[in-house]
Amino acid sequence: MKKTFLTSVSAAALLIAGPAYAQGVTTQAAESTVTQTGSGNVASVNQVGATGDTDSSVTQVGTDNLAGVTQGGDNNDATIRQTTEGFITTSEDPSNVASVDQQGEGGDLTIEQDGDNDAYATQTASSANSNGFVSQTGTDNIANYVQSGMGQSAVAIQIGRDNSVSIAQSGTGSGDGLPDTDGAAVWQTGRDNSASINQSGDGDLALTIQTGSDNIANVLQTGGGNSEITQTGDDNTAGVTQGGADTSVITQSLVDNVAYVDQNGGAMSTITQSTLLNAAGNEANVNQRGASTSTVGQIGRDNMAGVSQKGEGSTSTIYQGLAPNDTNPGYSVGIGRFSVTLATGGDRGNIANVTQNGGDENSSTILQRADGGLASVLQTGNSNTSEIGQGRTSGREAGDNSIAGVSQLGDNNYSLVAQTGGASTAYVTQNNDDNDSFVEQSGGGEAYVSQTATSNNFGTRTDRGTEAVRNNYSRVTQSSDAIASLSQSGELNLSTIDQSGGKAIAGVSQSGLFNESRVDQNAAATTYVTQAGAYGDNRSNVTQNAANALATVNQSADNSAPTWFPTNDSVIVQDSAAIAAVTQTGQQNYSSVSQQGGAAGAFASVNQTNTNLAGTEADMNKSYVTQNSDSDAYVTQIGEGNMSTLTQYEGSAGSLASIEQLGTDGYSLVNQFSGANTAYVRQTADSTGASSTITQGKADSTSNLNLASVVQSADATSTITQNGIGNQAFVDQSTNGVVSTITQTGTGNIASVNQ
Repeated sequence: MKKTFLTSVSAAALLIAGPAYAQGVTTQAAESTVTQTGSGNVASVNQVGATGDTDSSVTQVGTDNLAGVTQGGDNNDATIRQTTEGFITTSEDPSNVASVDQQGEGGDLTIEQDGDNDAYATQTASSANSNGFVSQTGTDNIANYVQSGMGQSAVAIQIGRDNSVSIAQSGTGSGDGLPDTDGAAVWQTGRDNSASINQSGDGDLALTIQTGSDNIANVLQTGGGNSEITQTGDDNTAGVTQGGADTSVITQSLVDNVAYVDQNGGAMSTITQSTLLNAAGNEANVNQRGASTSTVGQIGRDNMAGVSQKGEGSTSTIYQGLAPNDTNPGYSVGIGRFSVTLATGGDRGNIANVTQNGGDENSSTILQRADGGLASVLQTGNSNTSEIGQGRTSGREAGDNSIAGVSQLGDNNYSLVAQTGGASTAYVTQNNDDNDSFVEQSGGGEAYVSQTATSNNFGTRTDRGTEAVRNNYSRVTQSSDAIASLSQSGELNLSTIDQSGGKAIAGVSQSGLFNESRVDQNAAATTYVTQAGAYGDNRSNVTQNAANALATVNQSADNSAPTWFPTNDSVIVQDSAAIAAVTQTGQQNYSSVSQQGGAAGAFASVNQTNTNLAGTEADMNKSYVTQNSDSDAYVTQIGEGNMSTLTQYEGSAGSLASIEQLGTDGYSLVNQFSGANTAYVRQTADSTGASSTITQGKADSTSNLNLASVVQSADATSTITQNGIGNQAFVDQSTNGVVSTITQTGTGNIASVNQ
């Protein structure tokens, strides 16, 4: 056994030169050749005193051999070869041990072993520009390097089982890849391998390749180095810690890989992880500070990726379900100025977490395939960009039940979330300055967007009705049973929600300057819009293209806003059998409700209050309602200069129109083109100078049983026209200066005027 052999040989025999092997102190070049055949041999070469070029060659054929070489001076060359070829081992482990110690510049050492070998190489003190090479074949091999100085290189190759390599290099490299830069390379083939590289200096290079199972590779570089680790096998772990302008590349294949990267200052990290089909559990953790770049690619399911970046110009890209160089990335989706690419394969349950809170120009991209993905992004600073794509276009995993969360705090932020699966959820929070948010959910889902901008400088808004708004701007596109909730606070806000599936719900809350909301829904959808402008100019547009829809709009604005800023503007377009409710408070209120489709039975309620008591004609409340018959409409207007136009078209009979105007200069127009309709107009409470016109029935007098009732105050005018049979008209004008005109065509009609 190896332990038995090591205890039977004195350590001094390796390090102290004996008469048979040592070469004395000399100023001349030295050369030594030792050849041993058999078992239990010891070779020790000491060339410390030689100041010129020294060469040492030790060849041992057999088992349980020990070789040691010590050299001093420059341009040393040491070679140790230990092999068991042709020998029948008498112990379980044919344990050969080789040790080389070199001092000075330009040293070269080579150790070649087969069997159960140990190798130790030391190039220290004034050692510089030295090279070391170890090759081991067998089981339970150990290789150890210690190098000091600049321009060192160390290579270890191990083939077997349970191998371990430790390389430590020290010195100050140039950082430009010139010969004074240290370099270390490890190649291990087998199982249970462990490699550790410790380097100090600028521009150092570290390469680790492991093939097998249960491999562990650790690299620590200080001063700006480059590290590349490749692991293929099971249960691999790679950890890299770097300082300076560093580069780290980790590639892990097959089951249960873990990678850790910690970088400081202008670093770049790339991690690629793969698992077997239906296997789970890759994990990547990257922590970067400075102008950093991180790319993580994970293939499989239940993977976790965490990236934390602090500093200027950071970029993070995470691929889960596909590798960064995937040749079949899928298809592109996107809204506005940017787009992302979703993949066509992958597996479920991936988690990605990105934190960028160090400042300037951060960018994060997360792409997740398949079901159950979770993506979280936190960005704090300036010019942040986050893009998240979850799902795919084909395959058994469509991206259902995915969750994306984005929080951006700072300037000039942009976020895009694209989800293709059903029952997915997107959360977006943006605070301050020029934020844009786009959410696209093609399989149905929930989207929650909160935007706040408080600069109060009125920003830049090129043209109302375009998408070139650079303050808060949100667009949500959804299909099939979706929910969208948007909250905007600040100035120049714009919200667009497009829901193409049934049973959708949209909620919009806007507070600030120049709020604008657009909602477009199909099927039996619901919309809630609340706009409160601190200065004025709210606008809401709701389009619902199916029956049984509901739209509720509540708008209020500062009544001290200049009259050239319209306060509230609401447009609702619905099919029949829908419900619309509009409440507006401010000055220059405008409401338009159109409920026309293939079915009757719509309901509309409009309530407008003009708070500018000293207003002019430009401050009027204006309401337009258009419906099929068998519909109900209620309009209430309070303030100066009210105007209402209500039209209920021909169809089945039985519509109701109720108009109430409280204030001066009220104007009401009601047109009902079927039978059994009812119209109530009330213009009172100092509603002087009011005018009411009601027209009921068809011109051919085939519409019957209509009822019109008008109640007015002073200086009012009422005109009622009814066609058909059994119509009734009632006018109550309780003060002076009033005019009433009633025209009834047909039989059995009743007219009553009280002045």
